[in-house]
Amino acid sequence: MITKSNLSTGSVYGGTDELTQLLTISLTAAQVLAVGTPICRDITKLPGGMLPADASPSVLFFSARQTDTGVLATSANAGDVIGVFTGVGEQNIALTNTTAVTKNFVIPVRRVGLARVLAGAVAAGTAVTIGSKLIITSSNVFATVGTRAIGNSIGVVTAYAVNTTIALATAAGSVAVTPASMAGITTSTVLTIDTGTVQELVTPSAVTATTFTATFANAHPVTTQVKGILSTSGASVIAVPGSGSTSLAVFADVNSLA
Repeated sequence: MITKSNLSTGSVYGGTDELTQLLTISLTAAQVLAVGTPICRDITKLPGGMLPADASPSVLFFSARQTDTGVLATSANAGDVIGVFTGVGEQNIALTNTTAVTKNFVIPVRRVGLARVLAGAVAAGTAVTIGSKLIITSSNVFATVGTRAIGNSIGVVTAYAVNTTIALATAAGSVAVTPASMAGITTSTVLTIDTGTVQELVTPSAVTATTFTATFANAHPVTTQVKGILSTSGASVIAVPGSGSTSLAVFADVNSLA
């Protein structure tokens, strides 16, 4: 197992376990690495400890203390997928190179098990649904749905966490609500509305691209929290392919070793 204590260089973010490994990735000035971004092996770099047999003892010692090198799927150097970036620190947030120069970072990458994965639908692709298989291609930094090929399998979508707010105050009764985001909200998603004594569970009776209709027992103010988990097999997370920039962090059973 690779831990913080046996790495000699780089900035380390997050912890590791038997399902996660650390690797080095280079980010340009102000570049942001989103949580769940698929990471591929850099085929131009040898992994730590794997050097030619005639390498000097000092070079061998230094290399053995280094991590593998990763790149985005869109890189010309991208090889097999290693896993997905799990985020910075305990809060698992995106990593930003805040410097004005290209810099190397040491990041945790999930290889097996449940994790958030950045997934999306593309113009010629297929909608992302619960139960769909995710792969990487050289066209997008996020995972897409497709037929598995050697070295590009990410895993299977298991759920999507709804976490949004309502844009306008709502009264009790059957009301059409406009949330900040409709991602993951379907007629089979059980939603937790608000907090405290007025908190309630509702299941939408109808949805559109921008609204959902449900029957509320209580009135709720602007910016009321709307949370839930979409886990119904076959339910769409990203329903309409056609926007290459559309992507969401889904929960997936990652298995980059398959």
